[in-house]
Amino acid sequence: QQWADMYRSKGFQVVPALAPGESDQWKRPAVPWRIHENDLIDDQLFSQWYDATSGQYRLRINMGMITGVKAHGKRYWVLDLDTSKTDAADQWWQGLLALHNNGMAIETWTQRTQSGGLQLVFAAPDWWTPPTGKTPIGVDIRGFGGFAMLPPSQGVLGVYQWCDGLAPWDMDAEEAPMWLCNAVDALLAQHGRTAASGADTQPQGPVTTTPTP
Repeated sequence: QQWADMYRSKGFQVVPALAPGESDQWKRPAVPWRIHENDLIDDQLFSQWYDATSGQYRLRINMGMITGVKAHGKRYWVLDLDTSKTDAADQWWQGLLALHNNGMAIETWTQRTQSGGLQLVFAAPDWWTPPTGKTPIGVDIRGFGGFAMLPPSQGVLGVYQWCDGLAPWDMDAEEAPMWLCNAVDALLAQHGRTAASGADTQPQGPVTTTPTP
């Protein structure tokens, strides 16, 4: 319940999520969620879920965020690098950093997934609506209409954990630079904006528009 309160205070559209054993595809919200893609849920519904004494899901460890929801003036999206399955995701990311950021990492909210991958949370600039899609190189984008698990959720292979110094209580999320937004659009265009199976990433919403640098 304290985790959910913290996430909500940061503007996350936090929702209870399934756990392994409840479904083969457990990386999903435990509640109907399409109706919550656009606006932060109201206090009454959040209390029904997470009130400290009577909330229906107050004891449920697994939770996640519906990505791309605009709240507190920001729209958060997730860059999912599945480095545990392929080196291609890390190569794509490190190549971008070398080309556009002097090879330096971007310090933003970053979590280690239950399988050992990395998920970086960015705020979207006002001119860009983050898309949602999956690629065969292990880079998934969780933007408008997407979903991502959050710590302290437990998976089949382990737990989700924020990286040291890169948690929501340590700092603010970095706004995605133009070069990253352009790279995401180009990557998904290259791979046909393929949607991931299930609720993790299913594209919906407006088409993005990218200004020229």
